[in-house]
Amino acid sequence: MLLSRTDPLGVAVRTSVVIQHSTMQKETGTMDARDQRNIAAVRGFYRQEREHAAPNIIWHVPGHSPVSGEYVGWDAYFTTMVSRMEPLDRWEVEPLDVMVNGDFVVATSRVVGERRGQRIDLRGVHLFRLSDDGKVAEGWGFVNDQDALDAFFSA
Repeated sequence: MLLSRTDPLGVAVRTSVVIQHSTMQKETGTMDARDQRNIAAVRGFYRQEREHAAPNIIWHVPGHSPVSGEYVGWDAYFTTMVSRMEPLDRWEVEPLDVMVNGDFVVATSRVVGERRGQRIDLRGVHLFRLSDDGKVAEGWGFVNDQDALDAFFSA
């Protein structure tokens, strides 16, 4: 499958992608060892396995809530960001489809949370940039209703 996209530097490109669905895998291009490694790293990252995150990871959270901002390094991502999300009764991010193009991986997801009597059920996208050694070096998270997510974390 050829998709048109704009890379993070603003350059429009057409690229061949590999799609891995939660219940089946469909190759639309050639999936090499690096693509397989990068998909595996992102899936491990979703399971909160620290070894799949680069020590100097940069994570970008959009919006206008106490959680919004940029987190640099393991402690910022795994501790500071999580503490700003508290108190959480439930927080689940389920990757649905994963697409890879070299060192960039995009995952669509379902985000379900419960906090202080509020509940959200949103659809989202995460964009990951992986390092040469196959670790998540940088990430961006987006949801279909940023205002709802901001209200959820601001309550």
